[in-house]
Amino acid sequence: MFRASPQLMRAALAIIRVVVGIVFVYHGWQKVFQMGHANVTGFFTQAHIPLAPLSAFIVMYLELLGGAALIVGLLARILGALFAFEMLVAIALVVPLSAFINNTPVVVVMNKAKFDALSPEYKEIIATSARETQEWAGALYSQVSTALMASLKKGGMTVIETDEEAFRKAVEPVYVKHGQQFAAQLKAIREIK
Repeated sequence: MFRASPQLMRAALAIIRVVVGIVFVYHGWQKVFQMGHANVTGFFTQAHIPLAPLSAFIVMYLELLGGAALIVGLLARILGALFAFEMLVAIALVVPLSAFINNTPVVVVMNKAKFDALSPEYKEIIATSARETQEWAGALYSQVSTALMASLKKGGMTVIETDEEAFRKAVEPVYVKHGQQFAAQLKAIREIK
């Protein structure tokens, strides 16, 4: 069983806190400086979010300022609860709608009927934001994972890289046994680049 030291646990939680904070700052920045209160309110109104003008203002600045505070570790538990509440409200009001951009799934949380009721301008804002977020998050993930891996190696951790070809050979009997039953899913997985 793996047991982490208190220092490693604190470091891992700090990394998670910073990454989540960055995500919220990014989305808050978009809402405050790119979309503006009027557009966020319009979007919230079309998405049937209660008290749209007030909700828009709260969400915009919670994400921007709260995300920044989370990055530096201020009020982490309170902000964590507020962000969780924000996400639960979003999930409760809407259901997932998946969009695939460059063969990478990007989940936009929106009820289909509500999405269809949006103006073409708001639909384009959502699609553009999803593409930008995907590109930004992918680049950030690559940077963070590379830096984290280097840090772990520097700290003395032995990192064992996987041999994909050996793994594929080892699991081939599973493909043979269950290939017919899951043919469509296996084909889709193999086509992902």
